[in-house]
Amino acid sequence: MSAKKHNWFEKRVMPGQLDYSGKILASFKDRVRGRVLDFGCGVGAMMECMRTQTPAAPVGVDIAHNNLWSSPFVRFDGERLPFQDGSFDLVTEIFVLHHSPILEKNFAEMVRVAKNELVLVEDVWTNKQNRWWLHRNHVIFDAFMVLLTWLGLAEWKTNFKYYFRDRDQWLELFRRHGLHVLEDRELHLGPGDIVLHRVFVVAKSPPAAA
Repeated sequence: MSAKKHNWFEKRVMPGQLDYSGKILASFKDRVRGRVLDFGCGVGAMMECMRTQTPAAPVGVDIAHNNLWSSPFVRFDGERLPFQDGSFDLVTEIFVLHHSPILEKNFAEMVRVAKNELVLVEDVWTNKQNRWWLHRNHVIFDAFMVLLTWLGLAEWKTNFKYYFRDRDQWLELFRRHGLHVLEDRELHLGPGDIVLHRVFVVAKSPPAAA
């Protein structure tokens, strides 16, 4: 990232991103250990929270380079992850897969490079009203980021298409990939949330017997 972009993000974006990512991390912090891949890491705030709040060694991957912090970052082509099978103790994605027109392929790649566990935090619609809000909010955000890109303050790619799923569709995705659901719960990030967020923890191996 250029010095111009970094200076602008440092003043305007970093504090809010760290606070927001910290709240999300708290919802699955007990799972974060070893080598962690953050799929679609964006500016890298989640990686920075992991680096400073957990013993994990995070690595970020994305199609665009907006990473602001010191954790390792790898740029990829949006399809094939440049890592060997089972390279990571944990793979995470935070509000990323609903942007992908090849969601199934991206998820298969995440599963491939994970040793066992994956954490997905996603916007999940439950009715027509909050599905409309999901789409509206993302259009506004992406339009803002496109403007920043035009101003030379960010690097953002979007086609303004979104692939939101309801809870049952996510669970079906996990089933098709032979995964076991260890956790499936709501995530509240602020008062009056219109959009429902969910945390899914899934694994290749079944949960250990109690």
